[in-house]
Amino acid sequence: MACSSFTLLRPWKRFSSSSSDRRRASSSTDRSPSSFKSNSKLPPNLSHSSSSPVGSHSLMSNQDDQHYASTSSSSSSSSSSSFLTRAISPPLAQSQAPLPTAPPPCTLDANHAQPEVDTDVIIVGAGLSGLTCAKELLSSPRSHRSHLSSSTPPAPPKVLLFEASDRVGGRTLDRQTRQGGDTLEMGGQWIGPGQEEVLKLSLELGLTTFDTYNKGSSLYRFKGVNKRYTGEVPCGIIAKVDLYLAIRKLNRLSRKVPSDRPWLSPMAKSLDQVSVGAWIDDNLRTSEGRRLFKVAVLGVYAEDAEMISLLDLLASISGVGGDVDQILGDAQTTRFVEGPQSMSEKLAERLPPGVLHLGESILRIEEQILSQRSETKPEPSMDGCQDKESGQGGGEEGRRRRRNSSNLKTFRIYKVTTSKGNSFTARHVVLTMPRPSLSKLTFQPPLPALTSQLLQHQPMASVIKYNIVYSRPFWRENGLNGSSVVVPQEVGEGRGEDGKEGSPISNSNMIQLTSDNSPPDGRSTNGVLVAFTLGSNSRRYSSISPDQRKRSVLSTLSEIFGEESMEPIQFEEKVWSQDPFSMGGYGTYYPPGVLTGFADACRVDRVRGIHFAGDATSHVWTGYMEGAILSAKRASAQVIQALPTQD
Repeated sequence: MACSSFTLLRPWKRFSSSSSDRRRASSSTDRSPSSFKSNSKLPPNLSHSSSSPVGSHSLMSNQDDQHYASTSSSSSSSSSSSFLTRAISPPLAQSQAPLPTAPPPCTLDANHAQPEVDTDVIIVGAGLSGLTCAKELLSSPRSHRSHLSSSTPPAPPKVLLFEASDRVGGRTLDRQTRQGGDTLEMGGQWIGPGQEEVLKLSLELGLTTFDTYNKGSSLYRFKGVNKRYTGEVPCGIIAKVDLYLAIRKLNRLSRKVPSDRPWLSPMAKSLDQVSVGAWIDDNLRTSEGRRLFKVAVLGVYAEDAEMISLLDLLASISGVGGDVDQILGDAQTTRFVEGPQSMSEKLAERLPPGVLHLGESILRIEEQILSQRSETKPEPSMDGCQDKESGQGGGEEGRRRRRNSSNLKTFRIYKVTTSKGNSFTARHVVLTMPRPSLSKLTFQPPLPALTSQLLQHQPMASVIKYNIVYSRPFWRENGLNGSSVVVPQEVGEGRGEDGKEGSPISNSNMIQLTSDNSPPDGRSTNGVLVAFTLGSNSRRYSSISPDQRKRSVLSTLSEIFGEESMEPIQFEEKVWSQDPFSMGGYGTYYPPGVLTGFADACRVDRVRGIHFAGDATSHVWTGYMEGAILSAKRASAQVIQALPTQD
């Protein structure tokens, strides 16, 4: 689904009329930051090890906190003015929800000392999920058996955080305008009603929100003809009815699909065998309705409807409350003045020194079985007779033998090797990177076959995102709000790159969606349009040169907004499929057959002490910044419960 890290404005939906209420609530909220600090350096490692048997993995199915899930799903019917209020003051039920249970990685009891390790937890990936996980761990001390009677407060777990890139933020990426220094969001940027965790975090970090510009008319381009509109997209009346009936049918179907276990739906097999594109072709009667709906799916997933399982889409709709409008339009009404990447940057700044390691990727994760002899102290025999279980005599001799007896205890730790040749040991590892990136890691022993195969069946979508900067937002002078929906042209429907009619590839296929991405009113005079090339079009145009892409983008914008579009003062693009760490965007999706083919493996969130987080692992707001944060809270809660207690 549209990556958190990459959520997209759906211009065919009207913006919430109460979004100004959100801004007022935001500006009046206390945003005093909490304390931490910043970055780098390496503790010593531990050497004694022996590999565990290959076939000994125990799988834990996803317990994605129903507590977190209910927060998002229950909000789908509430007004956007209560969006901020709920985020600042979570409901009582949420604060009292139990943490998900997770067994510790070994069977040692509380009296047996733990071996030395370099750190308690290693987190891989310094995007929003990894940094939130570090924040949660460092601010939530593990249990301390004597903390009620001891004056020493319980200490938080030790954490190391590794990021392969030279920056934090993952698929959120901000650049600045050369004139004025305004933020240009090159990755994920919008939030909206129902996404309460990301809003709560942004307020805690002191970020300022503002509404996406929506005054004036939007544009709808179909078969090379522009139409102005406000409210609903001005497709033909028959196409409009077609779309309305299709949306109602999707909402009804989603009620039969559990978002956390979609393969348990009684219709799962048949729904998973069909792509979203095939369902659209079978259920919509008009060509315009079919093509427009497929553009909507492109906007949500950054992937062609023909590539995505219908069961995946229905699970996503179910996860946000059973209303397709939640993901088609309402999810992106609000922006951050400082840019969304600033959330990750501020989280990184608050980390203690030595936690964050940039430019250092993880190459290998080795599970080790360590053995330790612990002296036992059984209760002495009360009657001096032989102990029935130990076979040792009573009296002083029996007590001596029992004191000298020992038990061999075994438990797991994880040795992690980095690209800089460093090795670290930890009790737990949390992996937050995009799913395809996990295939680059070497696991010893290997991950369970189902998990490993599943990772090969979760591709990343494909998107090119552009920010085009002008000296002023000239489209507003023409009564336009910068929002447009462009239905890709088919063969023979308009001019191509060669300027000839009926060309097989039209410039209008270069861009599918645009929006006004200008800074807040009064901040500067710059005008910014954001535009997207999505799915197969993105793959096609990623192979041409940046100069060719720029010419094609500007040519398309001139068809939509006029000749003044050809004269920007700055042009920025990000081809996410060429990013070596993200390998695409917005996020991952399930092709037909995968959800039912792998079933419970799709929700495995840990393999003993190895935990999986990131937006793709959340069944609520999958592919959004909200989902990334929810997954981090779930993983950190599991780790805290599994860590050994302190003496």
